[in-house]
Amino acid sequence: MQKLILPLIILMTLTLTLNACSSEKTITRSSEKTITRLTNNDAFDSGTSWSHDGTKIAFISERDGNSEIYVMNANGTNQTNISNNISNNDTWLDTPSWSPDGTKIVFESKHVDYLDYEIYVMNADGTNQTNISNNDAFDYSPSWSPDGTKIAFTFERDGNAEIYVYRLLSKRDK
Repeated sequence: MQKLILPLIILMTLTLTLNACSSEKTITRSSEKTITRLTNNDAFDSGTSWSHDGTKIAFISERDGNSEIYVMNANGTNQTNISNNISNNDTWLDTPSWSPDGTKIVFESKHVDYLDYEIYVMNADGTNQTNISNNDAFDYSPSWSPDGTKIAFTFERDGNAEIYVYRLLSKRDK
């Protein structure tokens, strides 16, 4: 049994490596699981988040020369820059997360010169980007509540990381 495991691992690794190096988007492992490449460019793409209805994926890409939030269809088509970050690499965007109703995306923004991390919310099309944390401390790792009325995040107010919750105002509250 042990003598068969090493050749099988080598074969799986070789198959995965050869398929990953090809121009094909789909990689099939010998275990019959499939991995599909959705982005294919020379830039760094990461930080994925599914929309709750499963039709879209938000992600971070540096294909425009700086950190941007993109949205694409679940099959990888229609990759669109929605953040339009014009900071020329002074600001990095990270950890996009869809609201439960799919109308908004929360993300963190890191300004390189100030070492400042802030939490922003924007509409799903990238409009109305609003800083909801707006302070000199580190604010990061935002996550929506299931009902979409609150955002939990990490806040380093006194040098110690703590969890805080921001309650979004409803139209009734305004």
